Amino acid sequence: MTSNLLNRRQAIKNGLLVAGGTFASFASLDLCQPNMLMGQDIEIAPKLIRTEKGPFYPKGEIPADRDLTSDPKKTGTADGKVLYLFGRILGPDCKPINKARVEIWQADSNGKYNHPGDSSDKKLDPNFGYFGHVITGSNGLYLFKTIVPASYSFRDLQRAPHIHIGVVNREVGNASTEVYFAGKEDDRIREKDRVFQSRKNPKRLIVPKQDPDDFVSLGVKFDGNSVCCHYDLAFVKKKKK
Repeated sequence: MTSNLLNRRQAIKNGLLVAGGTFASFASLDLCQPNMLMGQDIEIAPKLIRTEKGPFYPKGEIPADRDLTSDPKKTGTADGKVLYLFGRILGPDCKPINKARVEIWQADSNGKYNHPGDSSDKKLDPNFGYFGHVITGSNGLYLFKTIVPASYSFRDLQRAPHIHIGVVNREVGNASTEVYFAGKEDDRIREKDRVFQSRKNPKRLIVPKQDPDDFVSLGVKFDGNSVCCHYDLAFVKKKKK
C-alpha cells in the first residue's frame, strides 16, 4: 500500500516494519498539541527557511532513506547511539498532512557534517547517512532511524546537539525547524548556543529521549539500547492581509 509509512522492502531492510502501516499508539494523542509550530505564512516561511536550514543543508539530492545508520552496500553500522525520530506532520486545522516530504540532516557522533562547508579536521563516518527524506501517508506520520548527534563548533558558535527537519507540501507550503534533546549536559551547551537562544519559544524544540518500551504499540522492531524521540510538527494558520 503506497499510503503506508514504510514500504515493505525498505522496512525489511531497516527492521522498522510498522504493523498495518499505522502508529496505533498515536490515536489517543491530542492532535492540536504539536511540539513545534511551523510557519507557512509568506512573512514567516522565508525567515524560517533562511535561518533554520542553516549552512549545512545538503548540497546534492537528499535520498529517500529513513535509516541513516546503515547502508545495504556496506557491512558496517554508524557510530553512536541509535535514535528513532518520529511524529506527525499536521496542517493548520490540526489534521494530518498526506504526501508531505520530510527531510532530516545532521552531524554525526563526532559533530561532523557531510558538507563542504564543514571545514573541521574530523573524519566522516563512512557508515552514516547524514541526511534522508520520507513521504508521509494519509496519517501524516514520519519515522527515521538515525543516531544522537554530537555538539560542535562552527566559526564562533557553539552548537548544542540537534537534528534539522524540513517539511515540504504543495498545499501548506514549506518550513524548517530543529529538534534538541532534553538533558543537563545539553542544557549547559544550549545556554551558550546563540542560535538556539534566538529561536522563538526555544523550549518547544526540546524533546526527551524515551525508552522504546514506551512505544511498543508502534510495532517497530527497535534496536537494543536505542532511544526514541516523538516530535509532532504543525503548520500555523496563514495570516489574513
